[in-house]
Amino acid sequence: MIECEGYKAFYGTMTIRPKTSARAPFIDIGNWLYKPEYDCWYCNGHSYSAEICEVESDETVISL
Repeated sequence: MIECEGYKAFYGTMTIRPKTSARAPFIDIGNWLYKPEYDCWYCNGHSYSAEICEVESDETVISL
């Protein structure tokens, strides 16, 4: 995961645990971006409150 000025980003898997019992937890895979001003993670055209997100795997590759 890379971090800069409160922003975070990584490629990997996140488990989303919705607060409503009508929706089961699910996994999303892709490029993730966290914006601290909204306390949300963004991936694949969706946004998720950070409180319902759990990073499962971070496969970020950083080359210098």
